[in-house]
Amino acid sequence: MKQISVLLASFSVVMCLVLSYFLIFTELMRDRLYGTNRQILVAILLFYCVFRIFRIYKLIKNKQNEPEV
Repeated sequence: MKQISVLLASFSVVMCLVLSYFLIFTELMRDRLYGTNRQILVAILLFYCVFRIFRIYKLIKNKQNEPEV
């Protein structure tokens, strides 16, 4: 079950990084999302990526420390 959690969390990290990249370096949604709001969204996405990476690390670390049944 933890493998599925790691997989889904990794997928969400990749998707957040891809969306952040496109918001920073392309014209994606520039007509509707611009200025400070755009920068705040990118910052939130990057913060979420860091948080998810930390959670993945903790999940994998705890998985390795568990005794096998």
